[in-house]
Amino acid sequence: MMMSLLSSPYGIPASDLQNKVQAALDDLNTALADTTAVPDSIKTKMDTYRDLKLQADEELAKDTASLKQVLTTKQEATLLSMGLVN
Repeated sequence: MMMSLLSSPYGIPASDLQNKVQAALDDLNTALADTTAVPDSIKTKMDTYRDLKLQADEELAKDTASLKQVLTTKQEATLLSMGLVN
């Protein structure tokens, strides 16, 4: 079983998409630190990160909506006060 690169403070393993987002961000930061990196390479890494981040945000919104369907009002209010749902 492959370990994820990320984990939540609650011990929940990160999804493959979260790992891809983190890897894309790491690649972008590596390119930014490279004084010989060409602008086209940096732009490609920016585009990759943005695309993956958008996918992750969409997945989160869908999963949050599914979660809200099974929560009581008090449970949702608790998660809202913790900043875990909007």
